[in-house]
Amino acid sequence: MNPEFNFDYWSKLFKENPEEFEHRRKEEIEKVIDAASTEESKQRLRQLQWTIDAERSTSGSPLGATIKMYRRMWDSFTKLNGKLQELTGNDVPPPAMVRAAKVLTFIKKQK
Repeated sequence: MNPEFNFDYWSKLFKENPEEFEHRRKEEIEKVIDAASTEESKQRLRQLQWTIDAERSTSGSPLGATIKMYRRMWDSFTKLNGKLQELTGNDVPPPAMVRAAKVLTFIKKQK
């Protein structure tokens, strides 16, 4: 598994051959999962990837899928933080998740 990520390569592949992109994406994901140290870790990673793939397939757009996964990540983080607070007795709240932001409008310059 190559730790270097070549954005230009993957971007070009996606634009020119989406089917091959998807095939190679799955291969790379499997390499990462197979590199996990225990069978339990591999199983958990496969479950996580299944969830990610389900989110991607049911979202209306790549942005929609990203937002769903972002929310899932924060939910998981909040739960982990709650468990940490239980174990340590600390009452420190997690950083606030930003649920809304001001959207900026950019005007395209005419050439």
